[in-house]
Amino acid sequence: MASPVDDIVRELYALLPAEFTAARNAAAKEHPSVKALPKPSASAWLVNMLARHERDTVEGLVDLGDRLRDAQFDRQAATALSRQRRDSLRDARKIATTLAKRLGGTASAAALDEVEQTLIAAMSDRDAAAAVLAGTLVTPLTANGLDPVDLSGATALDPPALTQRVAKKGPDLKRAVDEAQSDVTEAEAAVAEIDRSLAEAKRSRDALQQEREELAAQLASVDQELSETETRIRDLRREHGSAERERRSGETALERATRRWQAHD
Repeated sequence: MASPVDDIVRELYALLPAEFTAARNAAAKEHPSVKALPKPSASAWLVNMLARHERDTVEGLVDLGDRLRDAQFDRQAATALSRQRRDSLRDARKIATTLAKRLGGTASAAALDEVEQTLIAAMSDRDAAAAVLAGTLVTPLTANGLDPVDLSGATALDPPALTQRVAKKGPDLKRAVDEAQSDVTEAEAAVAEIDRSLAEAKRSRDALQQEREELAAQLASVDQELSETETRIRDLRREHGSAERERRSGETALERATRRWQAHD
């Protein structure tokens, strides 16, 4: 059950930044602990306003983050959800800009960038999501996609819905873990089979390369023999021509000698 101070804190973080300090100091007269509350940054204030005035938008992003995690081993679904994530963040940025103007605040490009990073953190981490939905952020959030989002000093109050949200998601998370483990096991088996096929293909490639090198060496040897044979043929043709000329010359000389001998008789 929320304490009166918790209610005061929520009311303070629902104010415009320009109104915060005076209202906090006034509340601190009755509740001194309130005096230590820090003024929210421009981006944190705007995220708080989204959680208060555009809650469906924020909850939709958080739900989309859950679905993205559930679909991480389903490439087709993950691709579609990633496109939806990009579009939803762009829409949320526009909504934040409009909301800031409607409430009489401002939204610089830098603040909007931090708002977007905070929403991304809420999509990637359930603790961060609970902190954003609580509407009492002091500073923007960031996520690196690997480690839990650091919430140290980021909120004026601990998110009250965190325990209930995680408990509610417990069975779904267990089922998601089981399904993910099954997918991982299947993927590992597929990778092992591909590795075996790859190793076999590499062996075949190496054998073919060796055979090609041997054939190339044989071809080079045959080419050398062919070149030498062609040279020998040219030489023999020249010798044949010379021998043919000598034969004809000898036949001519023989005919002349024969005629002289016959004439002498």
